[in-house]
Amino acid sequence: SAGRRSGIDNPPAGSGPIDLAFAGGDRFLYVLNGGNASLAVLAVDRNDGSLRTLSAAAVNVPMGSNGLVAR
Repeated sequence: SAGRRSGIDNPPAGSGPIDLAFAGGDRFLYVLNGGNASLAVLAVDRNDGSLRTLSAAAVNVPMGSNGLVAR
């Protein structure tokens, strides 16, 4: 149903998610992974809420970081 989020069928690369943030009118989900210092970007399907990984990349997570901000 509309506004409902489904599970991730194909999880993004990474481990130890620290934070999640929706952006772009809830069209994108950003996942910050602390276990392997990566950021994954997923597209949110507007019809069924399913997620599709667009990219995942290593990032330099500053010491003491515990989240992210997305617009």
